[in-house]
Amino acid sequence: MLVVCFDLEGVLMPEVWINVAEKTGIDELRRTTRDEPDYDKLMRYRLDILDEHGIMNFSTLAVGDSYNDTNMLAEAHSGILFRPPQNVIDEFPQFPVVEDYTALMAEIKSAAANLGE
Repeated sequence: MLVVCFDLEGVLMPEVWINVAEKTGIDELRRTTRDEPDYDKLMRYRLDILDEHGIMNFSTLAVGDSYNDTNMLAEAHSGILFRPPQNVIDEFPQFPVVEDYTALMAEIKSAAANLGE
C-alpha cells in the first residue's frame, strides 16, 4: 500500500499569506517558512505586522475533528467539533458537536449570527 501525504498550502493551493499580502498591499506578509523556518517566530512577526496595520480584529470560528484541534477551538471566538471521537466529546462538552455537513453549515450560521456576522 502506498500513502501519499500533501502539504495543502503551497502544493494544492497557493500560500495563504502571499494572498493576504496581495489583498492588503502589505509586502512584509509575503514572508513564509522558506524565509523564516521558526514557525513561532514567523507567526509572531505576522501578527505584529497585522497589529501595526490595524488588521486581525476579526471574529474567528474554528472547526476541528479531534483532540489536537481543541486548542484552536478554545482560542477561537466559537468552536465546533465535527465527527469527533467520544473521548473528545466527553472531555470538551463546551463545543457543539455535528456529524454531517448539513449540520455543520447550520452550526456555522448559528455561531456567525451569535458573533454578529
